[in-house]
Amino acid sequence: MATLLPLKRSLEAEDYMVIEAYDGYEAIKKSKTHMPELMILDLMLPGMDGIEVCSKLKKDALTEKIPVC
Repeated sequence: MATLLPLKRSLEAEDYMVIEAYDGYEAIKKSKTHMPELMILDLMLPGMDGIEVCSKLKKDALTEKIPVC
């Protein structure tokens, strides 16, 4: 979470809308309601790590095309 604020501020300064999630479950839920153009995942998310989140997103027809980094 320590790196989230500077990253968020940098992206918002470039006029990107940033939607935060603090665990893997929240990331999946928000990806379906907000349909982001890009997801930046931390590998060490609580509850469900970033690799598992990415895997679940890619298996879902609704979210499979969201780029993840």
